[in-house]
Amino acid sequence: MIAFLLYLSPALGWGLMPISAKKCGGNPRQQLLGTTISAFIIAMIISLIFQITFSWVQVIVSLLSGFCWGLGQLFQFIALREGDVSVIMPFSSGSQLVFTTLASGLLLGEWRGAANISLALLAVLLAVVGVVLISKSDQGKRIELKDLAIVLLSSLFLCAYATITKFFKIPSAQIFLPQALGMLTISLGLFFLDKEQRTTHFVKTNLLTGLLWGIANFGLFYSANRIGMSLAYTISQFCLVITIFSGILVLKESKTRNELVHILIGIVLFILAITLLSSLS
Repeated sequence: MIAFLLYLSPALGWGLMPISAKKCGGNPRQQLLGTTISAFIIAMIISLIFQITFSWVQVIVSLLSGFCWGLGQLFQFIALREGDVSVIMPFSSGSQLVFTTLASGLLLGEWRGAANISLALLAVLLAVVGVVLISKSDQGKRIELKDLAIVLLSSLFLCAYATITKFFKIPSAQIFLPQALGMLTISLGLFFLDKEQRTTHFVKTNLLTGLLWGIANFGLFYSANRIGMSLAYTISQFCLVITIFSGILVLKESKTRNELVHILIGIVLFILAITLLSSLS
């Protein structure tokens, strides 16, 4: 049962993270700092328990990855401040999937042969159609062009965060601590640049958001070592399902019956796209 819960923890942690940020309040910089403080503490604990050692290359690359995550997460928090979670997050998850798939194929050379390329492009198409269906609204709740631009910028940074360490083939255990240090460093810089709202109240409340992120990150590391990264990553992408329905149930984001049907079909297509991509790894 404990192992099963750990396999599900990435989906639960990342799925509930946007909900936590919304409920905990604060501006995006306060949310980011609270998140990264908890993430850094968890990364330190994991590194001490497993006695992980690092090379300078691993530290520098992982720091850069953490900087990219910090900027990507900041822009995601900015978009979430204005829009509904159930509208913003499908575009965020979908664009991240598209960008990381293209980066893996074009930059990392993971597409080999016409069959793999065709399946990867089919997966991208399924993900895009799924996101469109999930976000389809009968109530005029559509993502604003400004928010869409912010989400896409966020996803580019989050794609870089995930791709940089893969490009240098750094093992996941060596990534956590220096990456978390990079995340904390950039969030501290952004927080202290915000002279008007330097209060720490919402930083403290968002420690919960960071705890969820840290649990998800550790869960992915644990799962990858036992069931393989492909299956672990596929399971983690159920976070979109948790985010959407948590937004509806916890944040009271209203949906019509027709919208719920579109959401269910869109989720099936999105998970199918993730499964196809995992089979190519």
